[in-house]
Amino acid sequence: VAANPDLGLHLGVVPLGIAFSFCVGWTPSHFIGGLKIQGNSTVVNDVRPMLLQQLEAQGMDPGMWQLPLFCCDELQGESALPVFTSRTTLVEAWVASGRTRETVPDCSVLDLRLLVQQMQTDIFAWHTVQFVAASAAVEAVREAKAKAKVATKDEPPPLEGASDPADEPPPLEGGINWQLVNSSESAPPLECGDGSGEALPSVAE
Repeated sequence: VAANPDLGLHLGVVPLGIAFSFCVGWTPSHFIGGLKIQGNSTVVNDVRPMLLQQLEAQGMDPGMWQLPLFCCDELQGESALPVFTSRTTLVEAWVASGRTRETVPDCSVLDLRLLVQQMQTDIFAWHTVQFVAASAAVEAVREAKAKAKVATKDEPPPLEGASDPADEPPPLEGGINWQLVNSSESAPPLECGDGSGEALPSVAE
């Protein structure tokens, strides 16, 4: 977008849940064509065979896209299960918790569709799931909010008592909630196997 300003394009931001709902057809869309959630192409291509195997084992349609999610038992807490949209972000959280980059364990990987399916069951306290986005994505959202605030500075002020999302306190460095990664309590591991009772294979960076 920034490299081609004359095209009149702009970067929009939408919550992952809403994007997923559109992409799988739960919410009608007027868009003509296929909608997909695009992860980092290098990472997606690297783990796609594993993700397709997961979905096939559960009898699920893999669709036209896959989105890998990353988690590890050591970063789980009693009241929080952080799920990372990239392994790089998981490593950032690991280091932020006071541990070294060299000790980062292999992490479990599962497709977003599989996680959503499991979250519709009662096998785990899913309200503890917290998605942790890449720090670059968090910064992009902050910049977009700041630009939108400047662009609308001539509009009438908001109603008294209304809050402006752009005025919310910025996330902690790297977009990581330190409370998630500093917890010493352990929660049950995320069940993301292929139905055979065996854990999913781990993937290293």
